[in-house]
Amino acid sequence: MPWSNGNYTRAGAVHAGSELWADSASDGDAVISSTEHDTHDEDIKGGIDACINKDGSNAFSGDADLGSNKVTGMAEGSVTGDASRWDEAVSSVSLAGTTLEINFQDGSKVTQDLASIGTAGEVTLSGDQTITGKKTFTTNATLISDLRVTDTVYHQVDVLTPGGAVAVDVTSASRFHLSNDQAMTLTFTIPAASSDTDLGANYYTSGTIGVRNETGNGALTLSVSATDTAEIGSRSTDTGDMYTLIYEVWVIGSSNYVKFTWVSE
Repeated sequence: MPWSNGNYTRAGAVHAGSELWADSASDGDAVISSTEHDTHDEDIKGGIDACINKDGSNAFSGDADLGSNKVTGMAEGSVTGDASRWDEAVSSVSLAGTTLEINFQDGSKVTQDLASIGTAGEVTLSGDQTITGKKTFTTNATLISDLRVTDTVYHQVDVLTPGGAVAVDVTSASRFHLSNDQAMTLTFTIPAASSDTDLGANYYTSGTIGVRNETGNGALTLSVSATDTAEIGSRSTDTGDMYTLIYEVWVIGSSNYVKFTWVSE
């Protein structure tokens, strides 16, 4: 082999080294052996084949050890798999509030206010998420049945404090629990189109109040400011009974329509 431990050595059929031809000619007849010459030429060819061509026509077949030397004069990377130059390397990344700053070795930097970035297209959420403000989510109707929280869906329930007057704000919750231990007036605050412009002028909302009769339970009077209301059914009165009040709200322009339905056990 012409290369050994990073060094190239000339070799013929018999002789090798820097005095190869002199040694061959001194064999006795002062004639260089054709076999020796051909073997030497093939040895040189093998040595050349093992080298990297500077025009890029062949490639490394193993890891390249540059011996702590630099690669200089390299063009900027432009596609996946290209090497990066020193001036393209990131020197530091910082986040101050919502401002992301990326600094490069050559002194240039990129600054981005994360608060101004929209979330167009598909977004995958993982882990706990807090979403504030009004957001619009567009769903694929054929896939909506796959939207669930594990295999069981849990809904947060707001516990109403018993008293002569009980405020029920259906603009911020839709499921409530009430312990009925006295006569009460339930005053409902319902959303209006002007308070939630994302919904437009016409929309519908509904919710439930689970009620348990305690000792001393009394009448539940329903109070709501609406264009028209309807109350269907009646509540249970026995201590220990549990029942549900379903409320439904239609907002049509400037008019509000509310229907209450009592569902006893």
